[in-house]
Amino acid sequence: MKRPPRRINDITPEETTLPFKAFISHVFATLSHLKISKNSNSSSLINLIDTCATTCLITLNFLLIISEAMDVKNSYDLPSFAVRLNPILFHCQGFIKWTYCLTHYVEIQEIIDSMEICHEMCQKIDRNDKGTSRYEIKMADCQKNSVAFVNVWMMVCVFGVVQWCANPIIYDLYDDLYGVKNINSTFTRHLPYPGIFPWAVNGFKMYLITFTFQFVGGIGAGIGIGAYDILSITFIMYTCSYLEYLNETLTKEIVNRRDDPAKIGSFERKLKICFRQHRQILEAFERIQIITSFPMFIQCFNTIIALCLVSLEASTTEINSSVECVMKLLSTAEYWSGINIELFFYCYFGTKIQELGSRLSDAFYCCNWELITGDYESNRLGINKMVVLGIMRAQRPMEMAGGPFYILSLETFRALISLSLSNAIILRQLSN
Repeated sequence: MKRPPRRINDITPEETTLPFKAFISHVFATLSHLKISKNSNSSSLINLIDTCATTCLITLNFLLIISEAMDVKNSYDLPSFAVRLNPILFHCQGFIKWTYCLTHYVEIQEIIDSMEICHEMCQKIDRNDKGTSRYEIKMADCQKNSVAFVNVWMMVCVFGVVQWCANPIIYDLYDDLYGVKNINSTFTRHLPYPGIFPWAVNGFKMYLITFTFQFVGGIGAGIGIGAYDILSITFIMYTCSYLEYLNETLTKEIVNRRDDPAKIGSFERKLKICFRQHRQILEAFERIQIITSFPMFIQCFNTIIALCLVSLEASTTEINSSVECVMKLLSTAEYWSGINIELFFYCYFGTKIQELGSRLSDAFYCCNWELITGDYESNRLGINKMVVLGIMRAQRPMEMAGGPFYILSLETFRALISLSLSNAIILRQLSN
């Protein structure tokens, strides 16, 4: 599939400052090591290492899912089923998100091209220093927020897995130091995740191999989730910035130019760029939906099940002062919080982009188009036509879809959380 041709012929690179890729260089500096994007500055050795590491992480993640799925048959009640299913959901989500990015590389590049055109058009809307400065400040703020999100969220995803896998080491270390020692006991060690393996874990060497297998597979899932969320949230954040700038430009436009043909022509040119910019933003947003719809459907579905099972698992845990109970409750709270925060990001930006898109109809109407009098009939007709079409186009809602069933918004977030907790209460009653 070829990239879409640039249709905005009157945009030249000389009229722009920094290209859009400069504002997202921090994102693709990270994603290039995961083979989601290309880095022309990387050496052949670095590319080979990245390819081997990516293949290893994804393969071990997939094998870990199979190992956990085979162990589900050993569930003997609902709480034990929840203990086995929750890791499967997490690892499946990471595997799906990472492989989805790899298989939709062309679509991601098309989004970057569309966002680049939006970026260049925003710089053409207002050529005076005040307008350019306002846009540069908005893009700098968005970049700062994006950098913070990239660093914090990837750290949360990776170190969350590290902390989860550290729990069994803490259990065993505590037992070795303070537990009752039995000379005739067989080798027993805790593992991060339940699973069935084609080998017997009957010694420290096999335990170390099994632990490493689960640890690396879990890290692969965490990286996959973090990488996909970083990519999609970054695109959505910059789309919101484009919409905010377009809204501000239209609503702050003042037409004290009824007797000046040059100023009327300038107003018409500016309105035309805003009109075309709105169309380009919609096209970029449609491309973003292509790479977010299916993974977000999986995430919403997983969230309902995972929150339900996590709540059930927490409610059936016997509270005591043992280190195992404390670490289990901390891990459960961490996992529950991570699921909620991840879904909240998408629902928050889904609500924000929907509100900004709907406000554009008011922004087109409030651009003082009515001050153009009948003395300039040709200009007035063209301006009125663009305003009407802009208002009509803005009536189409900009909604982030999670598959065919979910519209990502704060209302959807509240409904999914309530549904999960209600189902957890029902399962708790059934388990009793």
